[in-house]
Amino acid sequence: MRKKTYKGNATIRFSILRYKNPLTLELVSYGNTPFNCDWEEIEIPLIIKGFHYYDPGVYSGPYENSYPMESDTEILEIYDKDLFIRDESQLTNNEVELIKTEIAEYVEDDSNYSCED
Repeated sequence: MRKKTYKGNATIRFSILRYKNPLTLELVSYGNTPFNCDWEEIEIPLIIKGFHYYDPGVYSGPYENSYPMESDTEILEIYDKDLFIRDESQLTNNEVELIKTEIAEYVEDDSNYSCED
């Protein structure tokens, strides 16, 4: 049985951790803190809006009707608790990948309950 093509939008909640420099009060990600520092850990809740598309491709039948799997996930908007729009560049690469994975899983799960085929 062929997996189905699906696409959709998702709004998810996601939290990031930042560390507050006690001297400058600047918030930095874990990789940018000094070793063995005693900086305050701050959890920043975010609301993320995104889009995901998946097509499993066709690998059987006539060659001219075959095509490879396609998938794309985009982060469309990022808001913090004050509805301040944040930029994706303020996230670490790992955070971006985790967010995109959550968006893709949300859209895939939601498509399993859809009435469309």
